[in-house]
Order: sequence, then C-alpha cells, then structure tokens
Amino acid sequence: MGILSIDTLAPWGHHTRMNLTKYLEKYNISAGEFADIIGVNRSNVSRFCSGQRLPGLKTLERIYIATRGKVTAKDFFTGRSGEQE
Repeated sequence: MGILSIDTLAPWGHHTRMNLTKYLEKYNISAGEFADIIGVNRSNVSRFCSGQRLPGLKTLERIYIATRGKVTAKDFFTGRSGEQE
C-alpha cells in the first residue's frame, strides 16, 4: 500500500460506525500505518484495538478525523468485542 493520509481514508458522508480493529481490517491498514497517520506509536494502536488502553482526548479526535467519523469515542467505551448498542 502507498503512503496513507487522512485524505485517502474512508470518505465522509457514509456514517457506518465500527470499532478501530474492524476499520483497520476493512480498509487494509496496518497498525503501524494508522499510528503514523494519527501520530502515535504502533504499540498504542495495537493496545487501543485490544482494549488494553484507551486513547486520550487528542488521540480520540485524531482517530475520528482519520476515520472520517467511522470510529468515535463511543466506540471505545461500548462493547470491547465490536458489538454496537
């Protein structure tokens, strides 16, 4: 995969919510690539996906922007296995 940027990720407008793990799988993005986009370590993205760590407010904002609203703060606090309310 080439260089990723926020502009090459999921388009705005289609608001199907999903957790971060499902988002990365759907768009074939590695934890390392996503970490570079949002400015954190790869290990942090892996921990966010596994539920071992919650992102801070600034990181939540970056995740929301990078995923074009498909992954929100609420997705980190509901159903760790990916189910939605």
